[in-house]
Amino acid sequence: MPVSVNLETVHPRKLAAVRREAAPGAVGSAWGPALGKVWEFIRSQPGLWTDGHNIFLYHHPTQPGALILCDFGVEVTRTFETAGEVYATETQGARLPSPSTVARTIE
Repeated sequence: MPVSVNLETVHPRKLAAVRREAAPGAVGSAWGPALGKVWEFIRSQPGLWTDGHNIFLYHHPTQPGALILCDFGVEVTRTFETAGEVYATETQGARLPSPSTVARTIE
């Protein structure tokens, strides 16, 4: 039975982030303190945040057991100059299957 796939364009999202390296089992304890630094910075920058989400980017290592490079961030309204450990970055844009397509495929 043929399955139709609907693609959606996902636009890049601007982030304020702190980068950490974490062992695969330690990501859960690394994100809180890192995100705390991001929120402290955002509170000092009027208009930088309106209603963005926490977004974590994981850069998986090529070597088994190596540390995972993690960007723990918050979606923001604009780019900005790096301040301490907090820097501006963004997610990648892409054309991806829509959530409804994925749900129908899994069912």
